[in-house]
Amino acid sequence: MSFAQSPENYSSFSRTLAFEEDFLDNENEWRTFYSKVKKGRYVVETIGKDDAVLTTIPVNVDNSRNYDIETTVSMQWNRSGELMGFTWNADNKNGYFIGFNKNQNLVIFKMNDGAFDVLMNDSASSVIRPVYEKNLITVRKYNEGFFVFVNKTLVGAFDNSMPFRDTFGYFVGRASELRVTGLQIHYLGNP
Repeated sequence: MSFAQSPENYSSFSRTLAFEEDFLDNENEWRTFYSKVKKGRYVVETIGKDDAVLTTIPVNVDNSRNYDIETTVSMQWNRSGELMGFTWNADNKNGYFIGFNKNQNLVIFKMNDGAFDVLMNDSASSVIRPVYEKNLITVRKYNEGFFVFVNKTLVGAFDNSMPFRDTFGYFVGRASELRVTGLQIHYLGNP
């Protein structure tokens, strides 16, 4: 397989839309915080003494197929410096996470039965855009692996070692706000 047709290449595959969340309303019943889901945005935020939060929804995905999950997010504020970001294949004690903070640290980790395992940690990453700017996060499930892109740049690749869970969502640490403006899942076709 040439590099041009590999899962490491962002543009390798044709894609068919399987799920789309445009955040015009809360038809998918996202957990809300201090703002309603409306006008194309979903705000996940913690203020004051709020604890860190995780919010997910189930999405029916055929895990036997290869697919991309794409979400557009921006950090609105991050007073604590704790991570915020996207999670997939998740529940309260398990999942994969890609997080970033105001220092542009980029971390990919998994939680298995409540235990954390850091898969990648990049301090002051040049691929993460600063506060208020949109970041496109893409998770590509290809065969038995995940390939993670930020703003169309490959930042991590690893084996999918956990049982499939059909939940996707977002997390923020204390004193932070993440704005989400889109979520799509595409099945991958031939290169």
